[in-house]
Amino acid sequence: MEWGNESHQIYSLINAYGVVGDSHATVLIAPDGSIDWACLPDFDSPAILSRLLDERHGGYFQIAPTDGPQRGLQRYLHRTSALQTSFVRAAGAVELTDFIPMGTLQAWPRKVITINRVNVCRPHRCLIRMIECTYGSMSVTMDLKATPHNATVPAEVVLCPDSMGAFISGGLQHVVLVLSDVRMRAPFSIEIVQDAEEWHPTLRARFALCEGESLTLALAVEDSIQSAHQLFWDELLQRDFNTELIHSFGLAGTA
Repeated sequence: MEWGNESHQIYSLINAYGVVGDSHATVLIAPDGSIDWACLPDFDSPAILSRLLDERHGGYFQIAPTDGPQRGLQRYLHRTSALQTSFVRAAGAVELTDFIPMGTLQAWPRKVITINRVNVCRPHRCLIRMIECTYGSMSVTMDLKATPHNATVPAEVVLCPDSMGAFISGGLQHVVLVLSDVRMRAPFSIEIVQDAEEWHPTLRARFALCEGESLTLALAVEDSIQSAHQLFWDELLQRDFNTELIHSFGLAGTA
């Protein structure tokens, strides 16, 4: 979100957002690294992130330098739908890459679903956020406030062992957060932050990245807690999202 004077916060203009999608789902990402709108796994799914419409109660997923929500520089990678947001400070620089892997990738694990009594295969759709330090060092903060069913139902959070991720459940939506690839020396831990009158807790992690270090986070939504756990342990932890980024968008050999 963008700021006006010290006591008044205003909404970002819609044309300030970058768009990431795969023709089945779309998320909107502000220049400050905050995803303020997301309907997953499909366009007509209830929003799990909706700060675009409700700054106070709507959900968001922000990854940004800890020293403040300043605008980064956004660009699309090599004319693809993968969005990169760069944050530069005197002490260092980081690049945040957001994408939804394309469903045409044949290497994807697939699940069988039944539509009109016909079994069809559909990939598990997920949002990927990669943060990498390209120069010096930087302290980074991740905040995830998921608000299932357009923020109309309360949410319950369960953290996974060793901060490997979390489950956020509300109604028939179960949000899965997975820490899938960690290439950093500093520890990474998630805490739950929640006001007494707030329906939706915020997951927060603060960590330091040095040049060449990175981590990858995956976010997905399932309609039952059982399928959410299966997705977490049996698929998302096993996938190589760096490879999927390359093959989804044909980035092999690009500079």
